[in-house]
Amino acid sequence: MERVIKAGKFVLVVDYVYRGGGNSPEELSLVKDFISKARKRGYVPPYAAMEDRELNELVVIPGIQP
Repeated sequence: MERVIKAGKFVLVVDYVYRGGGNSPEELSLVKDFISKARKRGYVPPYAAMEDRELNELVVIPGIQP
């Protein structure tokens, strides 16, 4: 993936890390960790999806993910 980024290409990344269970501190920590690591690697934009993997809705996490 590093070669792709160095070539000036956008790398989009999705992780099914979000459970949607009331935004507990543990869950938000997982989401923030994923987003932080993805941004450090140059992936734009990281997206935390619902863990059910259906991708049938956009996940909005106030203050973290629009």
